Amino acid sequence: LARSVPKDRLSLLGCICWLHLLKSRHAPRVAPEGQMVAEAKTKDHYLREATSTINDALRINPAFPPLFLTRGVLSLLRASLQSSSRAGTGASDSERLESLRQALKCFEEASKSSGGRNMMAILGRSRTQYLLGRFADALQGYQEVLGKMPGLTDPDPRIGIGCCLWQLGFKDRAKLAWERSLALVCCVRCQKDLCSANYHRIRTLKLRTPF
Repeated sequence: LARSVPKDRLSLLGCICWLHLLKSRHAPRVAPEGQMVAEAKTKDHYLREATSTINDALRINPAFPPLFLTRGVLSLLRASLQSSSRAGTGASDSERLESLRQALKCFEEASKSSGGRNMMAILGRSRTQYLLGRFADALQGYQEVLGKMPGLTDPDPRIGIGCCLWQLGFKDRAKLAWERSLALVCCVRCQKDLCSANYHRIRTLKLRTPF
């Protein structure tokens, strides 16, 4: 990395940061029993690694557009580790709220820098708005993504639409959105199974065909 030109180094640092974020999603929240906390590879460990990596990238170019989305996801994952109490007055609540505000700002910058074409930024913004209790704003974002990418199933904006509708009191419409999402997931799985079966069938026929 040290010998890379700045633009290439930024891209590499971005990839490393996304790897840390991915590992954080699959890592345990607390250290496994019998393992020292300092040596455990927990969610917090990988988020700290991601923060360090993205800080290196920001020192090179703080206005590098792909970093906006990365920082948004990082802040969103950090907020998920900061518990929220019912009263909402503790120190952890303040930290969580600040992380969500930072995530929202980053997702908005990512969307703006792409001219509104970055659907992942809009989904991230909607998810953050939902966690902030801004259900109507979140619903609008999820519906925008669905309108522009109706075939998107991973992540599926219909799930977010259902959650927002449920919170807004439209529970029948929420159920319909979730049922539609479930039907599409089953359809995609069937398509993958059929493609896999056809692939193996064709490969078997080729192996049996003399040349």
